[in-house]
Amino acid sequence: MRHLLFAFACFLVGAAPLAPAEVPPPSASSQAELPEQEAKLRSFAEAFNAAWETRSRYAKRIEEARSGESGKEVRKMQAKAQEKVEKAITDSGLQLDEYLQLVVAGQSNPEALKRRLDSAGLQLKGPIWAAPRPSWGRRAPGP
Repeated sequence: MRHLLFAFACFLVGAAPLAPAEVPPPSASSQAELPEQEAKLRSFAEAFNAAWETRSRYAKRIEEARSGESGKEVRKMQAKAQEKVEKAITDSGLQLDEYLQLVVAGQSNPEALKRRLDSAGLQLKGPIWAAPRPSWGRRAPGP
């Protein structure tokens, strides 16, 4: 699984996982990984967009609450927003750590990510540098 995730992260940013001299001839399994990489790209875009919408919706509520609610209520609303962002990510079929690895890969080469998304007919609702992120201290339950 980690090998596939690493290969997809390389695919996402347009990097080769091995140096050219080390690249083995294409095999049936590597050609079978292409549709799986495409599916991961779609899942990533879906997760990013769902998390972006969720965070945007809650950001407005939190900003409004800051003027009238207690700090405790605002923190409770922030925790609920974070929970919803994490659920949006896992509902797309990605684990939180997979999503984070793909965010980091996309942030390291946003132009390559954009090319990959464009070639698949996908679009992110916000800039990759502002990607919604799950909490580091918690893990959402897997699918």
